[in-house]
Amino acid sequence: MNRQKLPIWLSLMLLLGMALPVSAGTLAEIKHKNVFKICVNRHALPFSESDGPLPGAHVEMAKLVARELGVSLDYSWVTFRHRAKYNQCDAFMGVAVLGDGEGFVKKTQPYLDVKMYVVSKPGLNITRLEDLDGLKVATPSASLAHSILVKRPKVQLFVSLVEDHQMLDAVANGDVDAAVVANTGIGWYKKNHPDVDFSLTSAEFIHSFNGYPMAIGLRKTDQAMLDRVNEILDKLTKSGELQEIFKKYGIDHK
Repeated sequence: MNRQKLPIWLSLMLLLGMALPVSAGTLAEIKHKNVFKICVNRHALPFSESDGPLPGAHVEMAKLVARELGVSLDYSWVTFRHRAKYNQCDAFMGVAVLGDGEGFVKKTQPYLDVKMYVVSKPGLNITRLEDLDGLKVATPSASLAHSILVKRPKVQLFVSLVEDHQMLDAVANGDVDAAVVANTGIGWYKKNHPDVDFSLTSAEFIHSFNGYPMAIGLRKTDQAMLDRVNEILDKLTKSGELQEIFKKYGIDHK
């Protein structure tokens, strides 16, 4: 090969025996750098936590995925997903499967169903929108439930409670009559407050789109990586390791 016709940087790489870079996030690149890096929220139990005694289900899942890939695990704490490009993350451990275009993210087979419930103290019979009239209801701001209930002037909405445990605390303490919360947040709360009794009703009466399957989202990856992670999810499910993680965090496995 006549290296004089090659770009200077390429000639130097060849002379030094350096491998050419491949696309970030592919199976070959992850094997080459010997690390699987995820982006996770710093405070989002039951899925992730930077400071507590438990790291969260997504972090524990990622450790198993890295183990099966034969590489180490690294992670960056990000609050907003668009920040992932600045941290060169290979994956988000929890993304919604909505049938939309993949873009830079390829989604694995779903491993969990996320569903929304109306949570109240026992004794309230809430099965219709009309049953929420006259009640104090906590719901995430800008959520589907919020967009529908804000049109009902008889419902007193509380959107300042951002996290699931805050809304469930409000129900338990009687500060609100009901809250719209995901099953994952409910399971984690009951795991930590086993004596609290709630009444649960599917939020389908508020909006028919009442949840989504959750999968691992792989950034800028290739089909080989997607296939390998799907194989790993199958293996972890058959071995029971995935279920054990979810059980630890009070999450109902799909």
